[in-house]
Amino acid sequence: MGSEKREDVREIAVKLGAIYIQSPADYYYLKGWIHCLMKKEGKADLKHLCKHPAGRPA
Repeated sequence: MGSEKREDVREIAVKLGAIYIQSPADYYYLKGWIHCLMKKEGKADLKHLCKHPAGRPA
């Protein structure tokens, strides 16, 4: 992983940490969206179905 990408990931992690402290419900909502989008793009090797409402197939 390149150093620029690593810094981006670190910056996102810090922001998610702040969201988790202020509003755990919002954190889990965002985490679910990220999880589902990664699955949709094939960037995550997930062995279970996405249970987040935004990721459910219609």
